[in-house]
Amino acid sequence: MDLTYWYMFPIAIAIATLANSAGIGGATFFSPLMLIVLGLSPEVAIGTALATEVFGFGSGVVAHARAGTVDWLVARRLMAVAVPAGIFGSLIGGSIPEVLLKSVLGVGLLVIAVAFIRHVGHDEEDASIERGEGITAEYQDRTVTSRDGEVFNYRLCRRRQGQVGAGVGGVFVGMISTGLGELNS
Repeated sequence: MDLTYWYMFPIAIAIATLANSAGIGGATFFSPLMLIVLGLSPEVAIGTALATEVFGFGSGVVAHARAGTVDWLVARRLMAVAVPAGIFGSLIGGSIPEVLLKSVLGVGLLVIAVAFIRHVGHDEEDASIERGEGITAEYQDRTVTSRDGEVFNYRLCRRRQGQVGAGVGGVFVGMISTGLGELNS
């Protein structure tokens, strides 16, 4: 057994913990690690990071599906945009020069970092919606009941913005292995 990369196990646990705590994809952290520290090519680093992320998010999806806390209608609407966009991103990602792909990753991560730092809650918007101000056909009340009988009521809003975000995020996930979770946070 070759233990050349033994140190990756504790690093991977730390990255997974950080990613799950922040609600973003682990590939956001794994891709730069594999590109910079391990010196892997972008195709291998991004592919490996995405494969790792699939298992991480997959376990979360299974857990939420078992708990009955997934709004499958909304999920299907977003996946209808994100999956083809991700496939498109992976197809064009292979034809983009390595330097440009690394630059896109760096700029993308910088934009996401700034967005996280500048993120402010939607408290004011939520309060105006509760007062009934500005509610249009774009808003839709949704209810999800878990297997335990817990009821989750929420108002679905900015559907077009969500679909655009899913499309842009899907392209970024396909190209550089990061985008959807970070854009949605």
